[in-house]
Amino acid sequence: MTKDEMIALVRRHQDAEVAQNYAGIMATLVPEPQYEIFPLGLRVVGYSAVLEMYKRLLPAIFPYVVESDAMTFGTSGSGSGGVSGIWVGDSGVVIRESAIVKPPGKGRIPISEVAIFYVKGELLLGETFYCDAPLARLFEEALGAEFLSLDGVTCVRG
Repeated sequence: MTKDEMIALVRRHQDAEVAQNYAGIMATLVPEPQYEIFPLGLRVVGYSAVLEMYKRLLPAIFPYVVESDAMTFGTSGSGSGGVSGIWVGDSGVVIRESAIVKPPGKGRIPISEVAIFYVKGELLLGETFYCDAPLARLFEEALGAEFLSLDGVTCVRG
């Protein structure tokens, strides 16, 4: 897969995330995707676990993005939302982005992340996701404690 094709694949994946198009998201992934989320120490493996992760996370984050110039969020175009960067290697894409969210009942929260997308064949094998403390707290709230009891979900943090 060329670098442009990898970027296009990640773009399709992220566009589906923003649209909360779960079928579209999963169509960009291999049948048994693998995710790691830091600093939460979560490892999420398998179609069902990854799909459930997305169903919990996306409605809790994306509707509340108020500013961003990042590849995923891209809401303002004004330059006021933060920075983003894209790096492409032989087998994947790394994205750094930041945004500001305003969930119900909360003030404006700056968030940032680095996501490493791994390509396998013509699809994404999965993602390693590093986020700052404010985004990690939003993720923990959205996923809920019972998420850890799902098949395919493990916590590797001490």
